[in-house]
Amino acid sequence: MKLRINIIFFWALLILMLSSCADKSLELAEKQYDSGEYDKAVDTIKNGKTTENMDEKYSLEAMSYLQMEDYEKAFETFTKAIDINSDVPEYYLNRAIAANKLGKNEEAEADFEEALERIEKLNNKDSKFLLVENYATFLFINEKYDKALEVLKKGDSLSLEDASFYDIRYNSLILLERYDEAVSNLDEGIKKYPDDANLNFMMAVNKLDSGDYQKSIEYLDKAKLAGKDDINYYKSIVYRLMGDYEKSLKSISEHLENKEEDAEAYLQKGIILNELGKYKRAIKSLEKALSIDLNFVEANYYIAISYEGLGEYEKSISYLNKVPKSSGVYNFAQEEIAFIKENLIKE
Repeated sequence: MKLRINIIFFWALLILMLSSCADKSLELAEKQYDSGEYDKAVDTIKNGKTTENMDEKYSLEAMSYLQMEDYEKAFETFTKAIDINSDVPEYYLNRAIAANKLGKNEEAEADFEEALERIEKLNNKDSKFLLVENYATFLFINEKYDKALEVLKKGDSLSLEDASFYDIRYNSLILLERYDEAVSNLDEGIKKYPDDANLNFMMAVNKLDSGDYQKSIEYLDKAKLAGKDDINYYKSIVYRLMGDYEKSLKSISEHLENKEEDAEAYLQKGIILNELGKYKRAIKSLEKALSIDLNFVEANYYIAISYEGLGEYEKSISYLNKVPKSSGVYNFAQEEIAFIKENLIKE
């Protein structure tokens, strides 16, 4: 009887030890995940000793696959977690992210919707925000603008707020041609987030489109202070539209100090130099654009304008003939050829 008790005690102790090891294995996997050792976290989970909390283990394993960009395995493993516990919104959210990466749009939307239905069960505000932002962005990219607005409205009802919500809402409203609502939304967003780079940039574009160039410059300066890139490029466009070619040239030159291989910026600089009558410098800038990107065929049109300004009409026509029919300036090129032949070339 004593021996039997000892044997029972031994097995009980062994089971307790194994259970303890299993718990420590999960704890170890979490630490490995947090330190970025995702492959080790997967191995630790797979070598676990018990089947307790398997949904959590599958979820951690799947998250590791997500971080390693193995979206197929992530999708499959999140499915295992959901099969065990179908009431955890994070599992649906993260499987939706994996599905989206795999181009499984229907599955992604279905999972986002399942997560949204369970949003109240999410443990913290950050998780709720992540769900609303990811789902609304997904819908916007897939051109479901009305539904994106509905998801953002759900976020509002939960007192979730972020500058990115105003960004998505503004662009959705613009594409739905609800312009007044879009501008009101943007105004509200900037009042709440006056230092947000994207909101200030969008307002600058809005002011540019409405012809309020000075306000556009003001908002571009605010966006630049907030850390938005390439602002000098956009300022050069606004100044050019204002007819202030010197400031336009200064802005594009400052942009090119940091973006030496920006073909579009060299095109912009060439156009400005043409406006200033500095045709030889314009040609150099436009040829630079073509040397960076041979497919940048619009440069040929503006090189032709430079040669026309220099009085080299035959050379101008040769460049105008290089503009393909697919180009947005093809019709202008044809009109320019006709103008040169009729008015500038003497028989």
